[in-house]
Amino acid sequence: MPINVQVKRTIEIAHDCQGTYDLVKDVKQSGECMSSVEEVVPLGDGKFEFILREQGLDGVKSMTFKGRYIAQYQFEPNVISWTSIGGNMSSSGRYEFEPTEKGVKIHAQLSNQLPISVPAIFRIPAELVVKHELLKTVVDMLKKVTLGDQQFQNTKADGEVSL
Repeated sequence: MPINVQVKRTIEIAHDCQGTYDLVKDVKQSGECMSSVEEVVPLGDGKFEFILREQGLDGVKSMTFKGRYIAQYQFEPNVISWTSIGGNMSSSGRYEFEPTEKGVKIHAQLSNQLPISVPAIFRIPAELVVKHELLKTVVDMLKKVTLGDQQFQNTKADGEVSL
């Protein structure tokens, strides 16, 4: 049974809305700013291959996973979305950018499905590792693509997580 993790987050940063959208829209650059991503390969026509760093549960070498997926991206005004079209895992999501008086709110929805066979005793820790990486992904990427903005220290994040 695969591990399914879904995350919804709203993040507010003191950064220009259009500027933030443009930085995230550079999928290769923003993807490589994510801590779990080793490499992003542009394939043309809005398709990108993501090669992830090997992940696993601490101390359980037999439960490591090296993810790879191809995502088809869609770009609309103030919305970036993607869905998997190939690979050994599935990832889909959506970033919606909303201008605010203080900068921009990013409404993020992410969903990953990993085809990892996990014994019942390790299922919850494995899901927590995946959830942690997904949650970290959005904030890591935004911190790095908006690196010049000292205001990022005041970032607010809220949302829900479901396993």
